[in-house]
Amino acid sequence: MFLNEYDEVQWAAISYLVGECNYGGRVTDDRDRRCLNSILDDYINPAVIEDPKHKFSGSANYPVPPKGTYDDYIQFIKVTLYYVINKDQYDLMFVWNVLESSDESAA
Repeated sequence: MFLNEYDEVQWAAISYLVGECNYGGRVTDDRDRRCLNSILDDYINPAVIEDPKHKFSGSANYPVPPKGTYDDYIQFIKVTLYYVINKDQYDLMFVWNVLESSDESAA
C-alpha cells in the first residue's frame, strides 16, 4: 500500500495502518480495539488538514500546529503544548482532589 501514489488522502488506510497494524496486535479485546479506533477517528480525519483552527479537544486546548518545518513543530510542542498539558494536569488534579474529598466526607 503506497499512500503517496494517491491524489487524495486515504483516511481509511491511514486509520487501518495505525489502529489495526500498529496497535491492533497489542490490543486484543474487541471492545478495547473499538475504543482505540474511535479515539483515532478524532485524530485521523480530514478536518485535521482542512481546518487550520481544528482543535483536538472540546476545551479547545489542543490545536493542530501550523504547517512548518521540523524545528517549528518542536517549538510548538515545547511552548504551546507544554503549557496546555501542565494546565490540564493541574485541572485534573483539582478535580481529583475534589472527588477524593467528597469520598472521605461520605465515609
